[in-house]
Amino acid sequence: MLPIYVRVGKKAKETTNLYDRVLQKVRMQNFERLWQWTPPRHILFDSLNRLKHTARITNIVCIGLGTLQMSDPRRANLTMQHIVASSIAQDLERIYEAEGTPVDTPITIIAQDPAYDELDRRALLDLPVPIKIVSDPQGFLAINESSLVFSSYPAVPVKQLVADLSSEAPDGKGPAALFVNRNLLEKAHGDVNLIRYDWDIERPYTDPHTSDYLRMLESYTQVFDGERLFGEGFRLTMPTSNGRDYVPGYE
Repeated sequence: MLPIYVRVGKKAKETTNLYDRVLQKVRMQNFERLWQWTPPRHILFDSLNRLKHTARITNIVCIGLGTLQMSDPRRANLTMQHIVASSIAQDLERIYEAEGTPVDTPITIIAQDPAYDELDRRALLDLPVPIKIVSDPQGFLAINESSLVFSSYPAVPVKQLVADLSSEAPDGKGPAALFVNRNLLEKAHGDVNLIRYDWDIERPYTDPHTSDYLRMLESYTQVFDGERLFGEGFRLTMPTSNGRDYVPGYE
């Protein structure tokens, strides 16, 4: 039996009125412009370029990236994560085309999270590479050997579930690539197979490395290490008329 962390929170208010839709669109456009000009975007492109001779990616599966509704400004990173997913699809298609092996069909992106609402669905479909919201368990079932799995501090054990799906695949192969969060608590405590709640920072840690996941990783090569490239305390800032404002929570 694998323990699951359960957290009760207030669901974002459902709304589809024109004002909220326009406001959300402006927010997304601002964050898209930020991402295009920030140094990590170009560093990520260089890292993706190292994937061109490995397993070819045809779809991106986002698990647990969260709602775009930002009543709490510390959740701005959730919006940025979706923009990064769309950007990765764009960059991969450019890389494949530059190599003389353009994609036959565009790379698709799907996202699974119970927190999404109708406003999220509309906003994500407006991204340069649209993100389609799916229900549980469609996201996990879409993972195959040509998938890039994108997940950051989810409320479910994504790493273990991906390892389980890989072990049950006919050829035993896992997804083509994994784009996942750093393991801050594991670094501090050395834990494997253990879900934690850090009472000092009030952060549930529900997606630990597991023995099965670590065995799966033996067949992977790391091409992007955010901590090594940017430092453990890296945070993104947004240019404004008054200088630069911190984008809260973005790692």
